[in-house]
Amino acid sequence: MSLLELVQSSSNKRHSLFTWTTTTFEAISDLPNYENNEVPEYVSNKLINIISQIDTFIQFLTTTEDKEQLDSHYVFIRISHVYSMTLCRLKETSSGKIFDGAEFMINVLGEEDVSLPDPTEESSKKSKKKNSSSKRTHTHSPAKDLAVVILAQLYELFSQELNSLIPLTYFHIFKNLKKAMEKTKYRHATFLVSLLKLYNIILTQNDDPSKDITYISKFTKLSKNIFENIYENDESYPVDMVSLVIETWGLILTQDHFLKENSSNLLDALYAKFHDSEIGIYGFVNDNTRVVTAKILGDILFDYMNVKQIISLQEAFQVYVRLFSSAKMRDVRSGCFESIVHFITLNTSIDPYFLHGTAYLNILEYIVQVFDDKNIQGLRIGTIARFMRYMSYTHDLILPYINDSSKIQMLIQLLNATNSTEVEANKQTINLFALKSKSHWITLVTLELVEKLLFDLGSSFTNEIQLTATIKATLLQLCVSENFSVRIYATRVTKTFLSSCKYMVLDIMENSLNILSKGFSSQGKFEYSKLHGNAFLLANLIELADKDIVPYELIMKVTVFATSFIKNNTTSTAADLYFKGLICWILMCGLMNYKDESYLKMQTSQLFLFWKVLLTHSFTYRNEEELKRNLEVRTHALTCLLTYLNNTQFDKETAKQISYLLTKCSNFNHSVTLKSKDIDNILLTNENKILQVYVRIKDFINVDFNNSLLLLTMKNFSDPNLYIEPNKNILSTITKLGKSKKKEDNKKEKVISLTVDSILRQQGDFAFGLSSKIERNSIKDISSGKPHNRKQSQINKLWVKDEYEWYYRFEEEVTKPISPVLSFDSLTLLYANKTHSHVNTALPKVTTSLIDFSMELFSSVFPYLNSNIQYSVLETLNLSLFSKATTPLRSVAISANVCTTLYQALLLIQEKQLGLEEFVGKLIADSLKKIEFHNDEFLTVLKSECLGLVCAAVSRQLELSSRRDYIDDEVKTLTKNLVDIEEPYPRMLFVLGLTSIYKYNPSDTSFKTVHDIVCTLVNDPHPVIHSWSLYAQYYLFERYLNLDLPLVNDTIVSLENYISNPSYGIFGDSTLRYNYCNEYNSYQLVSYITRLLTEKIGPNFSELSQEGSDSFKNITNSTLLSTDITSVFNGLKIYENIATFKLDSILCEKQFIQTIKNTLQSSLLVGLGSNKFNILFTKPTHVLPFSAGYNIVVKSFELLTQLLKLNKIDQIGSEFEPLAWRYLVLYPQNKIVRSYFLEWLRCTSQKTNWYDKLYIMVNTSTQKIFEGTFEHIRSIYMHYQPSLNVAIQRDHNDENKNEVAAGEDTINWKTKDLILELYVHLIRFTKRDMESTNLFSYQYEKLCKVAFQGAASRVESCNLKGLDLLIDVIDILKTQHKSHGFDKEQLRELEIQLTSALMPIFHEGSSSNAVGRAIGVIADSFCFVGLLNNEPTRISEFMTKLLTIFGGNNDTAYVADTKFVTRKSRREIEISVLSAWAKITEASMNKANDYLLSFAKPYWKVLVPLWIISLREYLMLFYQENDVSFESVGPISDESTESRNTKLGLYKPVWLNFTKVIGTLLSADETVIHTCITKEDLDSFMFLLTARCLDELSKSDSGRPLNFELLSTLHNFLKSKALQKILLDNDIFQEFVAIFEKVTKNTDIKEKEVVVELIDDFINGYISINNNSERFLTDIDKLYELLRLLLIMVADILPFVELDIYEMDASISISQEKVTLINKVFVVLGKNIIKFSPVFKVDLYACLLYVMGRIIKSACSNDLMPSILPLLKSIIQGLMKEGSNLNLIDKFYGATKKDITSNLSIENSIAFHFVLLGNGYTGLKENTIVNFGKQVLKISKKEASEDFAMQGLIRLIQSNSKSTSSSMLLNYIFHDILATVEMQSSQVTSKNILLLTTLVKSSREDKDKDISFTLLMLYISQLTKSQLESQTVTHIIELIDENSTIFKDAISKLTTHQRSVIEMILKDQLDSAEISNKDGNVILKTFS
Repeated sequence: MSLLELVQSSSNKRHSLFTWTTTTFEAISDLPNYENNEVPEYVSNKLINIISQIDTFIQFLTTTEDKEQLDSHYVFIRISHVYSMTLCRLKETSSGKIFDGAEFMINVLGEEDVSLPDPTEESSKKSKKKNSSSKRTHTHSPAKDLAVVILAQLYELFSQELNSLIPLTYFHIFKNLKKAMEKTKYRHATFLVSLLKLYNIILTQNDDPSKDITYISKFTKLSKNIFENIYENDESYPVDMVSLVIETWGLILTQDHFLKENSSNLLDALYAKFHDSEIGIYGFVNDNTRVVTAKILGDILFDYMNVKQIISLQEAFQVYVRLFSSAKMRDVRSGCFESIVHFITLNTSIDPYFLHGTAYLNILEYIVQVFDDKNIQGLRIGTIARFMRYMSYTHDLILPYINDSSKIQMLIQLLNATNSTEVEANKQTINLFALKSKSHWITLVTLELVEKLLFDLGSSFTNEIQLTATIKATLLQLCVSENFSVRIYATRVTKTFLSSCKYMVLDIMENSLNILSKGFSSQGKFEYSKLHGNAFLLANLIELADKDIVPYELIMKVTVFATSFIKNNTTSTAADLYFKGLICWILMCGLMNYKDESYLKMQTSQLFLFWKVLLTHSFTYRNEEELKRNLEVRTHALTCLLTYLNNTQFDKETAKQISYLLTKCSNFNHSVTLKSKDIDNILLTNENKILQVYVRIKDFINVDFNNSLLLLTMKNFSDPNLYIEPNKNILSTITKLGKSKKKEDNKKEKVISLTVDSILRQQGDFAFGLSSKIERNSIKDISSGKPHNRKQSQINKLWVKDEYEWYYRFEEEVTKPISPVLSFDSLTLLYANKTHSHVNTALPKVTTSLIDFSMELFSSVFPYLNSNIQYSVLETLNLSLFSKATTPLRSVAISANVCTTLYQALLLIQEKQLGLEEFVGKLIADSLKKIEFHNDEFLTVLKSECLGLVCAAVSRQLELSSRRDYIDDEVKTLTKNLVDIEEPYPRMLFVLGLTSIYKYNPSDTSFKTVHDIVCTLVNDPHPVIHSWSLYAQYYLFERYLNLDLPLVNDTIVSLENYISNPSYGIFGDSTLRYNYCNEYNSYQLVSYITRLLTEKIGPNFSELSQEGSDSFKNITNSTLLSTDITSVFNGLKIYENIATFKLDSILCEKQFIQTIKNTLQSSLLVGLGSNKFNILFTKPTHVLPFSAGYNIVVKSFELLTQLLKLNKIDQIGSEFEPLAWRYLVLYPQNKIVRSYFLEWLRCTSQKTNWYDKLYIMVNTSTQKIFEGTFEHIRSIYMHYQPSLNVAIQRDHNDENKNEVAAGEDTINWKTKDLILELYVHLIRFTKRDMESTNLFSYQYEKLCKVAFQGAASRVESCNLKGLDLLIDVIDILKTQHKSHGFDKEQLRELEIQLTSALMPIFHEGSSSNAVGRAIGVIADSFCFVGLLNNEPTRISEFMTKLLTIFGGNNDTAYVADTKFVTRKSRREIEISVLSAWAKITEASMNKANDYLLSFAKPYWKVLVPLWIISLREYLMLFYQENDVSFESVGPISDESTESRNTKLGLYKPVWLNFTKVIGTLLSADETVIHTCITKEDLDSFMFLLTARCLDELSKSDSGRPLNFELLSTLHNFLKSKALQKILLDNDIFQEFVAIFEKVTKNTDIKEKEVVVELIDDFINGYISINNNSERFLTDIDKLYELLRLLLIMVADILPFVELDIYEMDASISISQEKVTLINKVFVVLGKNIIKFSPVFKVDLYACLLYVMGRIIKSACSNDLMPSILPLLKSIIQGLMKEGSNLNLIDKFYGATKKDITSNLSIENSIAFHFVLLGNGYTGLKENTIVNFGKQVLKISKKEASEDFAMQGLIRLIQSNSKSTSSSMLLNYIFHDILATVEMQSSQVTSKNILLLTTLVKSSREDKDKDISFTLLMLYISQLTKSQLESQTVTHIIELIDENSTIFKDAISKLTTHQRSVIEMILKDQLDSAEISNKDGNVILKTFS
């Protein structure tokens, strides 16, 4: 059915049109990407048909009476995409269709007659009729709307093909615009925007300006009218229309006529346009137009510089600096920086080397000139600090595109690490020294950039010795600058630097402490800046003072230095003493951050003494200066207290002590009567710090809180008499586009909107006392007291603007009047843990900070107050809320503060499940409803949330029966309000309040009631009601747990209507609705609700009705074509949900994956988007199609990672791979991007291909990685902006620049770090393939090179990953060596390669962790390679040299070039060396490697004592309950108190290695150990080690490699009888058994085998120790416990052997490993039970016979027979030996006889009977024996089993059993042998003779031997020569030789014939063999 037929026949025409569009979109998207545009003819015809159907529909739309039913701009945009996608695919084969389509759309726009022919009329008549009646209205119609949308997109995509149509298009555009401007009734908002969009696109894409000149004047007139109407007549226009007007002006300003008019003063003219004209006034002030204005400014400057080539880069930035400096508003300043980033990106797009080297510093130098501008220098600190944040945001956006080599060059220049003459010669150089004479703000900006560069580079640059030294020297110099702010920032940067160069920390800390010591003792001038800078630096570095790099004694020296002064001068205010006191308190703040749990415990009592003396002291001051100083010292002490609380755990008692101190301190502040500005400020600072401490301890004091303090905090944030100064520089709100008032204007000034948003847009930092906790869409939570840990409560979270745009932080500054500044409270660097950005670390000015913490404290305490006090407090708040004695905006601020505080208090009540009395709740609700600022969305949402929380809190206090009634009453009240009040904003509060009541009271609120009301309101087309009702519906569904399918179905159908119906949402005729929905986008909400429903319903989505399913597809697919990135992402999340539930048939997954890929492709560069339409399914016509940023990239990779987990790797495709690598290079530190690569590797089926892939990547350049991107950019410019081709070619041909860049360009170290991690994962994934194929030999050399890169890096994480890689390489080498071996030359080569890869890690600055790991890896490689021909190697020499660290001076340890100076680091290295030697020793003994043993053994005298000492220290620490404390003797020594955990941490990785080697030596040669430790000490030592091993085993998990090592070590230990005796103690033994019972259940088979051996050791030990019968019986139960453990292991594998389990599980599979384990268990049981006394033995035998019987009856009996038979043999022998209870065997055999014949194979059945007969069993009946004999004879005649039968018979004969059963069987066998001689071959006869000779040899008595010999001779006499093999005859002769007498007797019994036959046979053999035998004569004579 065609589109037209579908629409005409449909009852829901809009839905049918939407569905057809979606279906067609899916069909086109699913088409393959045809190469070379070779579209098959049948596909081409289908595509042409789609175009034809859309054209026909438009023709129908021009005349139909159903226009309203089909009108939908939202759907029209999607139809346009289908039209454009189709033409894109037809471009090569049917290019004429593009022109035809555009021409047709122009005719529709021009209202030409395009209607469908009417078949009922003659065409001639119809033509006349139409011509006569046609009248063009030039107003909106659905057909024209659709035509304009399609035409605009066609021009954007195919501008070159449509050049000739431009004049006609212009004509119709301006005809329609002119009509619209005549009267407001003609202004269809959406149509106006579409017309201007069309004009803008044509102007953008048109490369022939001559076609534009006429209509530019028309546009100029139009724009003038628009701006005049806005200002003078207060008319409203769609905000996007204004944006387009401004953007179009940006295009006009690049055209020749403007350039000619202003050729003499071009930049002045441009500045005027953006500063004085409507472009600047209206452009920057509005959130929507600001981004457009920023974009066109960047575009214009880019055009002037690169296309027109009329300005330089410096001149371009002069425009920015001038505009920024003269700006009075944050709007303009934010826009300037958005434009700067856009401008930089545009330049980068045409020149990949634009940011190469130090080019970015040149840009920075231009920008920082703003700080020298006279307009800037007088601004407040907070405002200038905001400028620094702008710079910081810019760095964060640009630096990812600068490679590491360029960053290093920037560092060199910034820090003057070049020759000074070079600096002077280069006038453009910007560095910290060159900036000394300028504003200190420039120094701070430069320092921030240095910090970011240092953070990005990590320690990768520290191999540059000169650079590193220069950075250190420069930063240390700045740390003692005279300027306070420079000192603070320099300290922060220095800390960042030293976090990468930790080996420098010790020297700097010691130097700073020495400077302080000298300064304190000096009698000269007190140099405060120098001493403060050193103290602040030292305090900050303590956090970095890891015990690996800084000795504990230095920390104690700093502690003693600070505390000794404070102790003696706690309250001193004399000049020098005051400054020294401040410095010491700063040091104490830093010391609180020292990472050692015992340190703070040790200092606590002294600290509280200081605080008590200082804070409770009623200080008597004589003048203002003394008071100021005392207050300042108190503030520093309080900061120290806050830092202490942030670093320790404290209880309620401690909190009470602190509360007492704070109360005293606060009382002193209130007692101060001296007043001055300085005193007031410092009192405020002190009070603020008191509040911060209160916030930290609030959880312990909230019940008993001081009421007077509560009232004070309340006054701080709600006093109406504060913050009421008149407003200045107030901006209009988002909905109004204001203009500066001119002097000549007499018009009334515009009314300021009374909203929180208005306050947030105030200039300056006054903000009418609004809390900085309040942001545009969220509330910050600072309750932790740690700014870095702030959480946010999202308000309006569904409409968080610009969440996915890169410029969102610049936009946030527009609504952030209060600016945090680090220098306001520099000690936040000490009491708040830091993040890199530091934005959250800084606090706002003290007055605002006081408000923030007052609100935080109040909201934390209010829930715990008595209800009467709560009521009283609320009444006091009401006085402030509704005070008439304040300004309106101050009232708004108070309302916001109060609502925020109550909201957080109510959230706490909800979280803690507290309650409110009904009268208190009613007062809160009434107060909230009385707040009149209804049009404030922030306050409205906040109030509605509070209403729901109040209901929840009150209802918790009520009886269950009353709760629902209370909630129902509240719902009815709000419902009545909705009915009675018609104003939209109050109704918004009530509908949100209803939703909130349900949200927080779901069990007591009727969902249906609330939902029905919300649904009714959603249908209201008023934008406020509609949008916020949708918002309410989202939260209703989010909270409702029982969504049913019919409800979801109806909802989705309704949601489709809300986006497609022009009565709702942004697209319609109403300007008011357009602008409101532009801010509160209802289409976004529809996508959010649909996404939520997919999460809620999940798999049931497939059961939607056809209409519901179509609507769902329409909504979801339409989001992908939106220009709103939030909606696009919601569409992707919907797809993710559907894919997660495996509902692949519902959506076309190809288009969603294409969306992700194209989104990422278009987000690669940060810039302001230029495409007017979504380009995800067509093609980008601009380099920067849209403005998506970092957040959307991260979200996209998160989604891709989830798709990989859903096995969608094939759908993602290999073409995405280059793009993924590019993003890794840009954001290598992002966890989600990294996880994508790890998941990608995991999902890849051909993992071995990754070896070459990773090797290429680790050695490639950034330029190479981005080469494809810049080729793509060049192609876009070539096709759509040919004017730039010259500039692109010029930069492309700059070979010199390119070559230099390529030579220095490598991927950054963070990317290499991930590649190393991928290598480690890869080698573990493919380990089996590497071991079994030749892949490893191919990759080995590359792996070593990669590992070398890791080891050679100065980054520790790379070092460790390189070592991990080498460990895996060595493991594979070991496996391959075992399988096919390496010769000595190969081993030598391996040794060289491994050593080369390892040795670079021992560089200056390597951490003890990395060096210790490297030593362990070297030991592993040495154990593998060993000594080559007993010759020393580089590794052996290195290992030997390591032992020197145990001798000589222990102050410093050296390993190659690495130095270790702290006790902890030295000990860590010593332990690593000992561990390495332990590995070597153990390997030499376990592998019996003579070379290794001869190498290691000479050093045992040194090593063994050290191993024992180390283990003893470890055991002492481990079993010690409290921290170890060593008393210091004399001065502070290295043996100062250190935490137990610190010391234990050193031993944790290695203690088992020491234990293993001790166990191995004990097992091999105890004398080695005994030379170092006495026998008694050794026993207790071994017991402790055993206990430690058992303790570790008790924590065991299945498959832990550690388990096997622990068990093997215990196996060695338990060979000691003394230890066995200890462990057999009752209490210890029970623990032992409990641990091993757990181990037997939680470990692998391999480990259980060792457990069996351990139990065997124990049983033997018990029997050996209790060697007489009386002692044996004493603890017999212990033996039974051990035997039980053995049987548990059998039962775990074979559950059916247990007595109470009767069912045989046929599904039990038994592996060879399990068979081996069972065999070991049975062997141990068999060999040990036989040693028991008879009374126990019988019971155990019976038990084992039962187990064997169950096994024989099972499905796995045949697998286990080899294990059963030895045990059965042992049991029979044991019973035979005792001579009693033989009936056990009878019973056993009787119970299993049937199963033996039916269940067992014939071989196993025969073996079973052989065991019985061979061990003397006589219970077999004759018929059984005969049948058995037949079976034996039968299998003996089969080649495959004859050997088995022979072996069984031979063993039976050799057993010499006298039983009748055995004799009967042998008689039967030999009878058959003699009876069938003639039929036997030589092979058979040989085996028979073997049986007979065995019988002869086994006969003990002469009589038996005579019979046996006779039988043998009788058999031989019947043979022929051919039946005998020569070897057999030889054996017979040898037998005759040995038994000549018996032989003669046997021969004599034969007949003459028989003797002659024998003689002939034997004689021939003798002759041929020429045997010389001493008895030969006898033999011959005998036969003669």
